[in-house]
Amino acid sequence: VFSSRADAILEHPTHGPIAILKERHPMLRRHPELVIPIGRAVLRHAVDRFRADRTDANARACMDLVELVTNLNREGLIQSDGQIALYAELAQAAGELLSVAGDSVRVPLMATFANVVDGLAQNADDPQMQAWTSSLVHQLADSLGRSDDGLALGKQYYEMILPIDEAVYKQFEAEESTGEDQTLRRLQAGRRLALTYRGLDRYQDAVTILTDLLTQAPQYIVLQVLAAETLQDWANSGATEKFQHAISGSVPSGNATPVIWGWTRVCNALARSQSHVEMLLDARHRLAACRFAWSSTLSGEARLRQLRAARRDLRLTTRIIPKASEPPWSEKYAQLLQDIEVELGKE
Repeated sequence: VFSSRADAILEHPTHGPIAILKERHPMLRRHPELVIPIGRAVLRHAVDRFRADRTDANARACMDLVELVTNLNREGLIQSDGQIALYAELAQAAGELLSVAGDSVRVPLMATFANVVDGLAQNADDPQMQAWTSSLVHQLADSLGRSDDGLALGKQYYEMILPIDEAVYKQFEAEESTGEDQTLRRLQAGRRLALTYRGLDRYQDAVTILTDLLTQAPQYIVLQVLAAETLQDWANSGATEKFQHAISGSVPSGNATPVIWGWTRVCNALARSQSHVEMLLDARHRLAACRFAWSSTLSGEARLRQLRAARRDLRLTTRIIPKASEPPWSEKYAQLLQDIEVELGKE
């Protein structure tokens, strides 16, 4: 009953919040501070309704509100000090739709969300807005890229954000400040740019950025994980010589030790911390998967050595980390171990 009354109030054709926004009620120009709470309220309502009943009609209603709020910003009706919070709401709504809606909604939503990003990009001089823009687009692109049908759409998002990521990173490179906060923000900006390059299959550019960052901050484990992932993706794309770098590390010219650690050393570092169990399980699985994939490019004893090492890594992990025996890790580990046993059985 309460839900139906809330629907009736929010969707009243003349006095409801949605109507007020759609009609650009004069009150909004007299009190622009009201646009943000009204916009966030109607977006949350639309998303909640979609969660409860995932129909195309509810998805389209959500999409229409995303577009409406974006247009209000373009018309100058949204105060700049509240844009970040409102666009975070927009990103949540768009992300939810993109992850589960059918193609009839996802395709037009892509164009709608491009307008959202353009709206954010208009505030390119605001570092906080730049970081929000980049982070939300990465989140969407990454979730889309996990499925084959969303991969192309994800790449379009990376193309969309690339100019902003490059501009932000160049800005940090040009600054001479060496304060701790400034250094952290530079590392975060470099990470976002590396993620974008990787998302666009520009692996060399990503590794170049990561090598530069890790030369200055080798203990930044999030970057070390990203670097190992990038080398592994590069190897899987056809540059098979990168498998060894992904496993054992990458040594830039003129260095005696690897700047990029590789999965072996990343696993050792994560194993020393009790707060990174999920990251460790993922890293151990990636290490074994990397050895397994590399083995397919080798022959003879070299091939067997990688297969046996991958099997050893998986078995050891399941013995020493109890969570490896719980879903979803148990299924992932069992499947990879089975694939490895099949290949060893051919010998």
